[in-house]
Amino acid sequence: MKNGYSIVYSSLNSADAHMVKFLLDNNGIEAIIENDGMTPVFGMVPRVDPETSVLVRADRLHEAEALIEQSTSVDIYSVRMAKCARCGEMVCDLYDLCWNCRADMKTGEPYRGDQPKQNEAPPHTARFSAILYVMLIIALAGAIAFFLYRYLGSG
Repeated sequence: MKNGYSIVYSSLNSADAHMVKFLLDNNGIEAIIENDGMTPVFGMVPRVDPETSVLVRADRLHEAEALIEQSTSVDIYSVRMAKCARCGEMVCDLYDLCWNCRADMKTGEPYRGDQPKQNEAPPHTARFSAILYVMLIIALAGAIAFFLYRYLGSG
């Protein structure tokens, strides 16, 4: 363990440890991961401690513990399910979009955040068409040149 640091979180799953480190780093608490490569493979446990640990400076340990507790505690009894107005799927009321059809949970309208608007072609379509036409013209010119050379040039 690094001098002046304390373990704030440990897990056999290194992905969990990386998520906790990301949470702490994004909230201004410097975090270090230790034993990252010691994750057990297929149930085999190495002779050394296999847990991946997240360490923080000792003076910020209580702040880090409180942040982890706050971000991981979900009261499942206060979560309600809402019916999607578009497809009828039951979705947790914490979400803005239906997980099934991506409709807005308040209005039922389909989500259009990453789709082009109606009657508007995506920007890459015109560029792709132009490249395709240029390649077709070059291929046609090459074929004509080949036939001219083959039948008229070798005479």
